[in-house]
Amino acid sequence: MYKYSIRLANYLEKKSRKIKRKAQQKLLRDFLNKYSLEEIRKPNEKTDIRFNPYEGTSLFLADELIDSKIIGADEKIMDVGCGSGLFLIYLYDKGFRNISGVEMDPKLYELCKKNIHRYCSLKSIEKTIDIFCENAIEMNIGDDVDCFYLFNTFYDQATYAEWLNRVEESLRRKKRDIKIVLLYPTVASMAAMRDKNWLIESERIICKAQICYQCMNFLVYRSK
Repeated sequence: MYKYSIRLANYLEKKSRKIKRKAQQKLLRDFLNKYSLEEIRKPNEKTDIRFNPYEGTSLFLADELIDSKIIGADEKIMDVGCGSGLFLIYLYDKGFRNISGVEMDPKLYELCKKNIHRYCSLKSIEKTIDIFCENAIEMNIGDDVDCFYLFNTFYDQATYAEWLNRVEESLRRKKRDIKIVLLYPTVASMAAMRDKNWLIESERIICKAQICYQCMNFLVYRSK
């Protein structure tokens, strides 16, 4: 009886994963087709040890983040490592207007520009999203950014810390409340955040519709 129960549980888990995967693929496919957008099929090659390869955010997770109200349409949001720009375009399509992205890979940056142009053309919009082809740990961060979004952007704690120094410089220039939203928080990213005494771990957002929701979740930090 016990062995039968284990086999049944394993079968149901596999079935659940398959259903979730198909639902996610359909949501992505429908959104891409609706606006003639492109997304890379697999993570791009790693060219700098400090940065992880770009991987697009699941639209299921994007919906979960939006529904959580952690990010607001009135905030200035920056996607650090925006890749193809799909997450930003999805936010814009959901009513977010004050958004921007930074991407250092020239090919991904060009794809991002092309996707935004296609979206704008189909929606008859003149301008939607500001994007920058820069190294995030070297750029001057705008003093109007309220929220930073990162999907496992940097590889190690030292690189996260270097980027956080840029954020701190911006805060010194203009004191304000900010939040940092991490998708797939890692040992390196959490250690870097916890090492900054001006940040506090705020909340975690879990999306059970995601296949690996125990690790693929959002962790939010806020300035003190």
